[in-house]
Amino acid sequence: MHATPLNVSESLDRLLFYNDDLSSAILTSATLSISGDFSFFRENVGCSRALEISVGSPFSYQDQCLLYLPQGLPDPREPGFHTGVAPFIEEILTQTEGRAFVLFTSYRGLNEVWDLLKGRLPWKLLKQGDLPKNKLIEEFKADLHSVLFATASYWEGVDVPGEALSCVILVKLPFAVPDDPLTEAKIKSIERSGGNPFL
Repeated sequence: MHATPLNVSESLDRLLFYNDDLSSAILTSATLSISGDFSFFRENVGCSRALEISVGSPFSYQDQCLLYLPQGLPDPREPGFHTGVAPFIEEILTQTEGRAFVLFTSYRGLNEVWDLLKGRLPWKLLKQGDLPKNKLIEEFKADLHSVLFATASYWEGVDVPGEALSCVILVKLPFAVPDDPLTEAKIKSIERSGGNPFL
């Protein structure tokens, strides 16, 4: 048996953030606030009395960023989705000359696209699971045009400054599986309180 609380904010407030043994804590990330509002984070993690600041990014998204949403992709729930998305990934990687992370929400999708594209691209293709994470990142950084196919832990907390990581391809957005017991319980709790679980 395994039990998980639906909300850990009160426990973290009491046991961690406002504990006499902790004089201070700094929490920082690009995703703690939504348009400068930290209420969602506070409700889920605690820190109810925290001092907050939202600082703008020095990165010029208008000048340095391109968002590409290809048309005509199959529905992600269809069995042929990864076969249908592979040519788009190949096209993007050709345009960027590699230098990309291709991020998946499942190992099945990762392996399916990997099998379709290996041998078709002239750059080193790295795949999660072939090496430990730190070695894989080192290999990626060392080869300017390499491509890393990954899932799960590569979605967050990986920093590759410079030209080596010039493109990130999100094959599907990483929504939680709605029938996961914890996710399902959170959805029901939000609905009971009159909220919209999707929002």
